[in-house]
Amino acid sequence: HVKNLTLSGSLAIDKGQQINLLVERIEDQLENSGLVTAGVGKRGRNAVGAGYLLNAGSWSLQAHARHDSDSQFGGVNTGTLLAGVEVAPGLRLVGSVGNAFRAPTLYQQGSVYGPNLSKPGVKALDAERGHNVEFGLKYGSGDTEVSATAYRNRVSNLIVFGAAGSCNSQYGCYQNVSMARLQGLSLAGNTRLAGLRLQATLDLQSPTDASTGLLLARRTKRLGTINADTELGDWLLGAGVQASGERFDNAANTRRLGGYALLNLNAQYRISRELKAQINVDNAFNRDYSTAYGYASAPRTVLVTLRWSPKL
Repeated sequence: HVKNLTLSGSLAIDKGQQINLLVERIEDQLENSGLVTAGVGKRGRNAVGAGYLLNAGSWSLQAHARHDSDSQFGGVNTGTLLAGVEVAPGLRLVGSVGNAFRAPTLYQQGSVYGPNLSKPGVKALDAERGHNVEFGLKYGSGDTEVSATAYRNRVSNLIVFGAAGSCNSQYGCYQNVSMARLQGLSLAGNTRLAGLRLQATLDLQSPTDASTGLLLARRTKRLGTINADTELGDWLLGAGVQASGERFDNAANTRRLGGYALLNLNAQYRISRELKAQINVDNAFNRDYSTAYGYASAPRTVLVTLRWSPKL
């Protein structure tokens, strides 16, 4: 279980400037009969952070810094710098640089899927450390918004669920990828057309192991969504498609998992101002697909909801 205590506050210097402050204490404890690594049942972390926000005419700027003191991994400093400028009416150019830190969870370290340090050549999981750069264009006018963001993220010791052998499970083990490269282009847009609200996203990415050039296990190069909804009297009707390209279940890229596309439907009826009935049908065509070898994904699922929202 996790205990988290956070104190945060903000100070407005003037209309266009603000300072945010954060103090945090996190305590993790793993109670699991399958613990295999001594000394990882408990962990604590203290953190302090500060942020500065500036809006000055067509320019905007954010700077964030944080220091974490982890009882297992020691002290680490992270930060992010973001900037944006309006280069034309409704069109903004944005960019950011930053670094990140993520410690392995106690479950990843100490469960039956964590490294068994009694085995020859097996070492404890390292924490992830990443460096990210991204640039984008965002345009908004009336009911229409579109954006394009290019990014490049290099992560050392990326934590993945990989092949068996380093832990006590025959199904796989948590392990580090020495250097991963995550880069790509994200496109998004939404608009209104002839009574329809339309939304779409497309991610073209290359999540690779930098040492081999192969795709990271269970990650795809292409992801996309299309959603549409409309109001007809007291009805709100919607439909959406989520699609994914193929991926590989293993780091060697020899076990292929096929791509898929799923249709999801929803309908909501306003019985009264405070009472609404809704039905959701996910994976309407009952497609058989898998994002991890040997693990079944959800079949056609129907959820009926009655929502009452009284005004107090």
